[in-house]
Amino acid sequence: MLVDDELIHAFYDALVPQGIHTGAAFERWYRDEQKKEGNEKLLFLSRDDLMRHEAAGVTTDLFPKRMTMSGRRPGTPTRAASSGRTLATSAG
Repeated sequence: MLVDDELIHAFYDALVPQGIHTGAAFERWYRDEQKKEGNEKLLFLSRDDLMRHEAAGVTTDLFPKRMTMSGRRPGTPTRAASSGRTLATSAG
C-alpha cells in the first residue's frame, strides 16, 4: 500500500527549508544542497518511504499471475445469456 499525499508532503516539507517560494530559489537551494551533501537523489523517495509500514510484507509474490472468476480467466469472451451479446474483459 502506498502512503497518502499528506505523508509525501511531510517528507518534502521536512527537507525544503522555509522561505523557498520561487523556482529560482528552489534551484539554488537544491544545487547547493547536492554539493554539500554529495547526494544527487536528495529529494528522491525510496521504495520503503512510499510503503506503509503495516504493508511492508506485501509484494507482487502474493498476487497470482493469472486470475479466474466464475471458472473463466478475464479476457475470455463471455456470452451473456439474456442479451446474446459477448463481453470481453481484460485484467490489464
